[in-house]
Amino acid sequence: MQATSGDKSYILKKIFMKDVACEAPKGAEAMLMPKGPPAVSVDVGGKSERVRDNLWEVELSLNITLQINQTPVFAVEIYQAGLFECEGLSEAELHRVLNTDCMETLFPYARETIDSLIVKAGFPAISLQPVNFHGLYAQAMAEQAK
Repeated sequence: MQATSGDKSYILKKIFMKDVACEAPKGAEAMLMPKGPPAVSVDVGGKSERVRDNLWEVELSLNITLQINQTPVFAVEIYQAGLFECEGLSEAELHRVLNTDCMETLFPYARETIDSLIVKAGFPAISLQPVNFHGLYAQAMAEQAK
């Protein structure tokens, strides 16, 4: 991923998994549970940290839980990260890019890992819908301005 505009740019240098956990607390019992409407909860978070000069580590965190009949069936937690080189951005532009564009770059990798883990745990894939990181960022900035 590379986005450039004049002297301004951010470039994906490396993508990696920092941590991942998959839990099926009911084990085989979950496979025998009566079917009911699933309740899926998705929590999205993220952070960024300067590694050196213009190199930033950006981390996307996703925590997905599924319950059926108010019984926990599975939980997946993932910390997907990337190294991004950012050049020529103002502080405001850098803050926006790290919290929107970089997160959008990481999300498909995390989503694929989550689906794979859930299927390997014996459940159907949940196919997470895309996250509007630009919308979340605008909302957070509006709340911060209050």
